[in-house]
Amino acid sequence: MASAEIYDPKTGHFTVTGSMAASRVEHTATLLADGRVLIAGGYNKGAHLATAELYNPKTGKFTKTGSMSTGRGEGAAVLLSDGRVLVMGGNNNAKALGAADVYDPKTGKFTKTGSMSDARQYTTAVLLNDGRVLVAGGVDTDLVALDSAEIFSSATGTFSKIGSMTTPRAYGTMTLLSNGSVLIAGGATGDTILDSAETFDPTTAVFAPTAPLNDAREFGAAVLLADGSVLIVGGDDGTVDLASAEIYTDDYGSVTPQTTTS
Repeated sequence: MASAEIYDPKTGHFTVTGSMAASRVEHTATLLADGRVLIAGGYNKGAHLATAELYNPKTGKFTKTGSMSTGRGEGAAVLLSDGRVLVMGGNNNAKALGAADVYDPKTGKFTKTGSMSDARQYTTAVLLNDGRVLVAGGVDTDLVALDSAEIFSSATGTFSKIGSMTTPRAYGTMTLLSNGSVLIAGGATGDTILDSAETFDPTTAVFAPTAPLNDAREFGAAVLLADGSVLIVGGDDGTVDLASAEIYTDDYGSVTPQTTTS
């Protein structure tokens, strides 16, 4: 689909806005510092797209911008602290990608940057408080779940391998917590849907188990709430789609984080 909609929390209504220049699925969407949204990659009729476009909320229109160095779907994108966007990994012609590009909204162009140590699709990535990017998990070309993780430095344009997660996982969620650590929850390893969760400490580069989810889920969504807790919703358990939701609280460094069903 090329259509798009805007949700207004004041009215609780969706309204139709301008359509994208290209129909696409499994693309990335990244909010830029100036309020525009970068849409990059995805699939269109089986083809992997290298094209990208910008949505302007002031005009309600999408306009074409520069293209990535390679077509990709199922990739990940992160807004860097300098306002640029890192787009990495994904799939092209049934092969997982290690390649990455950086988009500069000032020039409207993508520039190829260093490649990841491991080619990965359906990976998760998040900007850390120190400006680095954590990338972890996903699956390789053979759809084998990865436990490996790496750090991207925008200063050098390179990825560096770090310690591994406590379990291989793909299709999970990754959320930067208020205390600067990262919550990685759910996902899948092969046919096993995970209820496990873990945290990453950027100062020690160590992954550690934390309280499990109430429901095993993959392809869920997670968002940091204003009170510092994390809302995790939906996804599937390998058999049915889920309507359940959970709240994760890290107690800002307490020994035993809690999860509760809401």
